[in-house]
Amino acid sequence: MVNWEPIPSPNDEIRDIKKTIIDMKVHVQWYWTSGIDFVYIHQTPADQGESLNEFEPHDLKLYTREEYKANQGLLFNLETLGRMTLRIFPGKKVDGHLTVFRQDNDQNRIYINESRAKIYFSITYKQKLFQTSKKDPFGA
Repeated sequence: MVNWEPIPSPNDEIRDIKKTIIDMKVHVQWYWTSGIDFVYIHQTPADQGESLNEFEPHDLKLYTREEYKANQGLLFNLETLGRMTLRIFPGKKVDGHLTVFRQDNDQNRIYINESRAKIYFSITYKQKLFQTSKKDPFGA
């Protein structure tokens, strides 16, 4: 269960989100304030509604400051086509419970467009039923 609370201070907000896409890998960076212990990340197709009440706990990914420092941001493979929304919500541990702050402005949101698809293919040569050897398709 995720405890949503209003953000206590504008200084705790996530902002200045930047993305870099190379091939199918996405690298996302943002300004992480010193008072924030962790963030929750939510990815969804851009055409879906996304009010805070619609988030299921299994849709949110916990991401710690240590992971952010080790990867110099958030790294993931892009596996969808079209436009995707990524939202980052700040959080703190208060009295032993994880508390996520409701940030309602768009500074914690970024859109990622991807129009390339992975294409896999294979070529299979088959022999005719009564043919004893495979013929060279190029006539050599």
